[in-house]
Amino acid sequence: MNQMSQQVEIQWPVTALFNYVSDITNNAEWQSNVVKSEWIKRTGNRVGSTFAEIRNVMGQELFAEVKVTEFIPNQKRTVKIYSEKMLCSMQFIPLSEEETRLTLELKWDKIKQPEAYFDLFRLKEILENNYC
Repeated sequence: MNQMSQQVEIQWPVTALFNYVSDITNNAEWQSNVVKSEWIKRTGNRVGSTFAEIRNVMGQELFAEVKVTEFIPNQKRTVKIYSEKMLCSMQFIPLSEEETRLTLELKWDKIKQPEAYFDLFRLKEILENNYC
């Protein structure tokens, strides 16, 4: 299995950051390849919740079904992206009351590296410049 990760420190409290990232309606704002996300099966945004995303990949709109496989409030959220056979895990570590370290880890089976999945610096810029 292939794996890569990225880490960023964001000037946001851990609870606010976790809630923002866990709200799939925000995905299109901070993930450059996401056009739209909506719930298919919602069980309180917990393990088992499933949502659909329309993604723009190399100029083509592609459908992705995504399932929440791990959900520990303010600590960790993992989703499985079925079309890419990929796991995307985010860990949230509070550094202070107003700063959080966010680590994104991807694991996938395909030989080719996934396109445009590391938008953490875009997330940081959006949150620190538009919401503070």
